[in-house]
Amino acid sequence: MRIDFESSISLHRDGPGDYASIFVASDGKMIMEESDHNDEEEHDDLEVGQIRIVLFDADRAREAGIDLVYAADAVNGDYLAVAEEFHKINGEELDSIFSPNILYVDHVHVDEKYRGRGLGLAAIRRAVDLFAINCRYVVIIPKPQPINGQDNPDWKPTKASEAKLRRYYRRAGFKNLKGTIFMVLDMDVPVKDVLLSRS
Repeated sequence: MRIDFESSISLHRDGPGDYASIFVASDGKMIMEESDHNDEEEHDDLEVGQIRIVLFDADRAREAGIDLVYAADAVNGDYLAVAEEFHKINGEELDSIFSPNILYVDHVHVDEKYRGRGLGLAAIRRAVDLFAINCRYVVIIPKPQPINGQDNPDWKPTKASEAKLRRYYRRAGFKNLKGTIFMVLDMDVPVKDVLLSRS
């Protein structure tokens, strides 16, 4: 499997109004390569899932004199939740909390047919390897998806599905952040040791 990432960042680096440049979003497509297929038939590469990660560039915010919570609120509600929760938990000034940066795993989805093969964890591991440099934490909010992958406004995750997803992310070294909806991978722990020992 490979992941094809596309990143986006604002080209406007100057001025306090440039909140979007603080959050670098990367969307990845999980691709099962032709050589990954187990049968003898010929196959083209196949997209089997997606991952979206967002780097919270606290260094850039601090240099520009931008309050990270305010900037997160202007960009996206989930970003705001991350910024506010870390501010509440630590009870300190935001600059000290978000230095160094944070990598937020916004979305992981594996098509139903390809679940149970560890593809989601492999995608997270690769994203951490590539994008978590100079990050203190990698943060994820376990959000179960409907099994059929269809958008259904009435669908709600069960406690059992949330617990199962939390167990799944623990295999990559994430830990529950007490009293919050977040799971966190502390980058002070040697990442490769954690990821390899929990496979």
